[in-house]
Order: sequence, then structure tokens, then C-alpha cells
Amino acid sequence: MKRLPSSKAMLAFVTTAQCLNITRAAESLNLTQGAISRQLSSFEQDLGVKLFNREARGLSLTSAGRQLLPEISQALQRIQQAVDHLAINHRRIRLKAPSCITYWLMPKLADFHGRHPTLEVELTSTTTHDVNFLTEQFDAAICYGHRSNSQGADRHWLLEEVLTPMCSPEIAQTLDNNDLLHSFTEHTWLHANQEQADWRLWLNGTGHESIQAERNQIFATLDMATSAAARGFGIVIGDINLAVHELESGRLITPSPTQITTDNGYYLQIPQDNHTPAAETLLKDLLR
Repeated sequence: MKRLPSSKAMLAFVTTAQCLNITRAAESLNLTQGAISRQLSSFEQDLGVKLFNREARGLSLTSAGRQLLPEISQALQRIQQAVDHLAINHRRIRLKAPSCITYWLMPKLADFHGRHPTLEVELTSTTTHDVNFLTEQFDAAICYGHRSNSQGADRHWLLEEVLTPMCSPEIAQTLDNNDLLHSFTEHTWLHANQEQADWRLWLNGTGHESIQAERNQIFATLDMATSAAARGFGIVIGDINLAVHELESGRLITPSPTQITTDNGYYLQIPQDNHTPAAETLLKDLLR
């Protein structure tokens, strides 16, 4: 295969061909006129064809030069686009995360940006709790599952699920502290899934699995159920780590002192064989 001319020579050719003036081409590329002339001569010698007519009135393209110009211009443009795309991807982290973890995650991403202003996190919020890097174009994902599922070189435990009832201050005032569980049944129970798993886990953990609500409301995600509780629609079994914003602001109250852990939680997963330095930096920050 014949050796390709240098990229500098091709750039000198395109720039000179566009303005047909060596002085202006040299100024555009921040080179001397002599350097441009040498690049052009080298380019013509490598190709074995004459690209410019050098006349007293200036330069003009030969038929070979006119034929080559659009091809070389497009090739250099594609190379530049590829380099730019690579540079952007090197700085960008495409992160997938379940919507319920947003309040916990956003302050951490703000701190991350403060420490690494040249890196960008492109967050995709979703109702799913897992990832398939073979079919999904992400550099990292926050997933939910049992602690045992978070073991491995590509998975890193972030926080444990801690469940307890939560409600608005207005509903909390109606509860009887001497018979708290019975008071709960007088209000609508809010659930993050059809299985009503969070309430069942908490009741089983407290030894009151037989208690049931008279009214139930199902939501698509835990953050939707938690938001409904803050608006006084009922009582939710929330995660104290994920509801920290509502709890600190007083929009939600935890009427029961009983909190249970489930051995479930959230972990950061990175493609094992295709991770980026930016994703590694995000990992180290979230694990601080």
C-alpha cells in the first residue's frame, strides 16, 4: 500500500486551495510561507501530480487539484469529527439511574461537577432497576438488588435500603402512638409496586405480617409513592436514605421508631471490559 501523505501536508493543500494565496494560508495555519510552500511541494511529490498552477498573478488549481480538493476536505472533516466525538465521549459519562434515587444522587453529582468541571454526567432517569450494557449505551448505571448481586469487579455497593413508614405532618398528628399499627390501617397505604413489597417487608420485619390496610394505592415508582405521601395522600414505606430531602425539610415524618434493613440496596455498575476513565472517576467519587 502506498504511503499516505502527512495530515499537515493535506491541511496545507486544502487551506491554500480555498484561498489560492500562500500568505493567507500561512497566516491561517500560523506557519511561515516557506513552510507552506514546502508542505505543498512535498504533497505534490508524494502524489506524483501537479496540484497548483504557479503564475505571476498567483495560484490556480489544476484539474487534478480541483478533483482532489473536495475529497481531501471531506476526509479531514470526518477525521476532525471523529476526534471531537472521541474527546467529548472521553469527558462525558452516560449514567443510568432509577428515578427513586434522584434526591440522593443529585447533590453528589453537583459535588462531582465541582471537583471535576471538565467532566459531564449525562443522567438518564428510568423506572427500571438494572442494566444491559450489550444493548444499552451507558458508561455506568446505578442498579437495585440484593447485596450478594453487587459482588464483582464491575459492581460497587453504594447504600443499603432502610425502610420505615413515612407520612405528612398532618397525617402524623392523627396517629395514636399507643396503637400505632391500628392507626396506620385507618389511612391509605401507598405502594411502589403491585406486589406491595415494601409494606410486606416492613410488617414482616416487625412481626406484624397479618395486618392489612383497608385502602391501598399503587404507584409506578417509589419516588412517586413517596411524593404522594408528602402531599398527604397516605402512608408509604420509604427508604430513609432516598427520602432524606423530604425528611430534612419536614415534608415527611417517620412516626414509627422501627426501621428495618432488607439486605437490598443500590450499587454502581460499570462495563467490565469497556469502562472509561471518566466513569472510573465517578465511581471513586460516589464511593468516597
